[in-house]
Amino acid sequence: MARLSVNDLDGLMLSFKEMSEMTRDVIEDILDAQAEIVVEEQKKTARSMGVYDEDGRDVSQHVADSITAGRVNPVSGGYAKYVYPRGSRIRRVGKEGTKTIRNAEIAFLNEYGTRKQPARPFIRTANEACASRTAEAAEKAYKRFLDARGL
Repeated sequence: MARLSVNDLDGLMLSFKEMSEMTRDVIEDILDAQAEIVVEEQKKTARSMGVYDEDGRDVSQHVADSITAGRVNPVSGGYAKYVYPRGSRIRRVGKEGTKTIRNAEIAFLNEYGTRKQPARPFIRTANEACASRTAEAAEKAYKRFLDARGL
């Protein structure tokens, strides 16, 4: 049988209340710490697995360099910070034409593959590889928040 004994119920209730009222700054610290890890892992995995454009040209370095984290955005039930390849590259088509291709599109085609190209799931692979490190980073950021409040 478990038994709970509390000498300062008001203090305990205040501590629980403070823990539940994380400010946006604390949430941003947690998401920033996690995003930093995810960005680096996705860049590393993109380079190691190879990322190719629709013509089969290796664009690993270009796409990897474009992977960044955005701002913290409110979403239903909380906040999110998205990590993905940004920007685009211009590619020659024919003798005189050019075509602009978004890096996110190149990443998508590599992640899931096409009829002519096998999947290279560098994003999923990277995210799975760094899952425990992102959880640890969130835990450390949350612990700093609690320590600052003496909780």
